Amino acid sequence: MHDNITYATCAVCGIKLKWKYCRVCKEHQAEYYRLQQKKRYEYRAANGLCVRCGAIAIPNNVRCEKHVKENKKHCADYYEAKLKI
Repeated sequence: MHDNITYATCAVCGIKLKWKYCRVCKEHQAEYYRLQQKKRYEYRAANGLCVRCGAIAIPNNVRCEKHVKENKKHCADYYEAKLKI
């Protein structure tokens, strides 16, 4: 049988592996996902898309109407609960 495994380098440490990140080191795995999330966030923000879901964002904002409303509701609930205490 032929070995058809493609090798890649770890996105964080540069070690040559079969995977995109070093599976031995959990720190590298977390760092890899953080870097991917940061790239996705920057790409969406630069193209006028919601950074959370990828829908068209409100002008001069990085979120869509749905997520702006959710954020306002969450903040209102938070402050209401904080005032009760």
